[in-house]
Amino acid sequence: MDFTLAEEEAAVDELARAVLTEASTQERLAALEEADEPYDRELWATLAATGLLGVVVPAELGGAGLADGGLLALGALLEHAGRTAARVPLLPTLAYGALPLARFGAGGTLAGAVSGDTVADGWLRRVAAGEAILTGAFAEPLTDPPAPTTTARPVPAPQEGDDGYRAGGAGWLIDGGKAFVPAGTIADAALVSAIVIESTGRRVGVGVFVVDTDAPGVTVTAQPTLTGVPVARLELSGVRVAPDALLGPADGSVLAWTLERATAASCAMMAGLADAAVRLSATYTTTRHQFGHPLADFQAVRQRVADAFVDSRAIKLTASEALWRLANGLPAEREVAVAKAIAAEAGTRVVRGATHVHGGTGVDRAYPLHRHYLAARQLELTLGSATPQLRALGRLLAAADA
Repeated sequence: MDFTLAEEEAAVDELARAVLTEASTQERLAALEEADEPYDRELWATLAATGLLGVVVPAELGGAGLADGGLLALGALLEHAGRTAARVPLLPTLAYGALPLARFGAGGTLAGAVSGDTVADGWLRRVAAGEAILTGAFAEPLTDPPAPTTTARPVPAPQEGDDGYRAGGAGWLIDGGKAFVPAGTIADAALVSAIVIESTGRRVGVGVFVVDTDAPGVTVTAQPTLTGVPVARLELSGVRVAPDALLGPADGSVLAWTLERATAASCAMMAGLADAAVRLSATYTTTRHQFGHPLADFQAVRQRVADAFVDSRAIKLTASEALWRLANGLPAEREVAVAKAIAAEAGTRVVRGATHVHGGTGVDRAYPLHRHYLAARQLELTLGSATPQLRALGRLLAAADA
C-alpha cells in the first residue's frame, strides 16, 4: 500500500495547511470562545472561497470532482483542522453529510427524482459555496447507530389544493428522536437514519433521509458540551419530507457506507489533534527548565513524550490505511474498526500525557493544549468508543475463522 497523496490531493493538503494555520490562530480561537461563537464564520467563508468545502462535491455542482470522491483529500483537510483546533463544522458537514449526498443523491439518482436538481444537488451546491452546514443524525440513546428506532413511513401524495401539497408524488413521514447530533444547533439539514415501514406495517429496512432542520415537526434542543462545539438533540414528530429525500435503497447499505467513511474521517481528525499535542509537549519540555535542566533531560519525561509520539503515528497510519482502502473500493470494515479503536484509546493517552508533562500549564485555559484535550476526548466517543470497535473487530475475526 502506498499512502502517498496524488497531485490533486497533495494540493488540497498544502492549501488546507496554509489556510487553517493562518486563520485558526490561538488568538482567533480565544476571541471566538470569548464571544461564544458556535463556529468561525469568516474561516468558513474562506474555506468556501478556496474550494476546500468542495473537496467531496462533484464538479458539476461546484466542487472539486476528485476521482475517488475526495475521501483522501477530506482526510488531509480534517487532519489539519484537528491540528489547528479549527472552530468549523468540517467533519459533520463533509463526512456525515456531503459524502453520502454526493455518492447516493447527486445527479438525479435519488429515489423518486424526476428532472432537474434533486434535493441532494441543491444541498451540495450550497455546501460548496459555504452557504449551508450539514450534519448526520445517526445516534440514539441506548441503541447502536446501525439499528435506529426512528421510523419513516410513505404517505399518499396530497391532492392539489390540500395543505402541504407538493408536486412530484408521495413523500415520507418521519418520527423519532436523535441525540448528540454534531453541529445540530447550526446545521441547515441533517441526514437522518430511520427504519422504513410500509403502509402494511412491514419493516423494509433502514434508510437515510435528508431532513431540513427548520421543517415543521423538527425540534432542535442544544446539548451543552465542555468543548463549546454545538451538539443537539433532534425530535422529529410527523416530519414530512419529499419523495427524493431518501438516499439510495432502504436496506441499511447507505447508513453502513456513511458510518464507515465518517468513522475513518474522524480518525484523520484525531491524528491531527494528537500530532499537535505531541508538538506542544516537545516544545514545552525543551524550553521549560527545572532544577537547572530542561524537562526533556529527565528520562521519565522523554519516555512519556516518546510514547505519545508512537501513539500519534499509530493513529495517523491506521487512519491512512482505512481511508486508502475505502477510497480504492476495497473492503475496509476491519481496518476502520482498528483505526477507530486506536484513535480512541491512543488519542486519549496522547492528550493525557501531554497534560501531565505540562504540569499546571496543561490545565490553563489560556494555553492552547486544553482545546486539543477537550476535542480529543469528545472525538474519542464520537461514532463509538474503542470498546464497541473492539467487539466488532472480534466478531469479524471470529467470522473469518469460522
